[in-house]
Amino acid sequence: MHSYSQMMQCLVLGTAALSIGSDGTGARSEPQRDRYAALAEPVAPNVVVPRGIFVCRGPAPTPEREVNFPFIDGWLVRPGWDRVEPEEGKYEWAYIDAEIALAKRLQKKITLMVLGGPQTPPWVYKAGARDFRYTWGGRFRESEEARIPLIWDDVYLRKWTALVSALGKRYGSEKTIVLVHISGATENGLEMQLPASPRDRPEWMKAGFTPDKVIAAWKRIIDTFAQAFPQTPLDIDIHPVVGTDKVAEDVAAYGYSKLGKRFGVFAGWLSGKGADKDRHHAGMHGLAQKYGKLSFAGFQMIGNETNQSERFQGGLKGAVDQGMGWGARYFEVWKADAVNAQLHPTLKELATSVKK
Repeated sequence: MHSYSQMMQCLVLGTAALSIGSDGTGARSEPQRDRYAALAEPVAPNVVVPRGIFVCRGPAPTPEREVNFPFIDGWLVRPGWDRVEPEEGKYEWAYIDAEIALAKRLQKKITLMVLGGPQTPPWVYKAGARDFRYTWGGRFRESEEARIPLIWDDVYLRKWTALVSALGKRYGSEKTIVLVHISGATENGLEMQLPASPRDRPEWMKAGFTPDKVIAAWKRIIDTFAQAFPQTPLDIDIHPVVGTDKVAEDVAAYGYSKLGKRFGVFAGWLSGKGADKDRHHAGMHGLAQKYGKLSFAGFQMIGNETNQSERFQGGLKGAVDQGMGWGARYFEVWKADAVNAQLHPTLKELATSVKK
């Protein structure tokens, strides 16, 4: 899991992949037949899966010096929901508009997503959305108290899907945007996981958590993104959710059934390590491989090589090689690596590789 501040300082290399998971105990499960696969729609011939290197940016305006490299194709724009819609129905588009304008001037592209989760504006709770409170922190960020809406709460879903629809009306035909990350009410607003510490798990049971409730919520969210961005490739992060891989498995299968090759998976845990050394995400490795072949997959590095080399096996290149082996051509790397001149030869090499 990545902290919000870390997430705001990352970089992207580009395409995607999907996989299989585990049961509620966290143990690996056998591959399951895709219940939705037969329903997959044919991909439109003009759909172009994104690939290349993108700088992971936001919520501050993007400095040209962080993105104007020849080996960078664009950057990720990801404001929080509270910034985009500070009052219900009153949208603030200036930040996204300015990012798109800069991309056009520099002849770059944009990946777009809105952070949900902890970035949910207060008016959503005032409207009646139920919340889940937890302590957000860990090894790479200071702990702080946070809250997110229950992702299956109907008040939340109505407000969130209304925002997504408005986002699509504004940017659904914007050619500068080459990929949209599907997001929702999750622990950090980007990745799929929910808070799952030993203290959190019994609280989820009290709140009425079941995998099926979460899956149903994601289906509704996917449907809304698909309608809002009818021509744009869409992907969704895959992570275990409160100890089970079932949510990621079923949500990925549903997305592929609805959108075919326009739908991919994304994952913020790529390290170059095999499943035996990456047990928390072990069930996700197969999903990434599966959808990387069926449609597309993209990855965020688990950390940055510049300051956290111990988190990798084989460094940044080893991680990207792993993802490419699964069919991926879209990779997000941390800002610390993007601006590190010593890593520029590696990034140039990788940028060439992902476009072959």
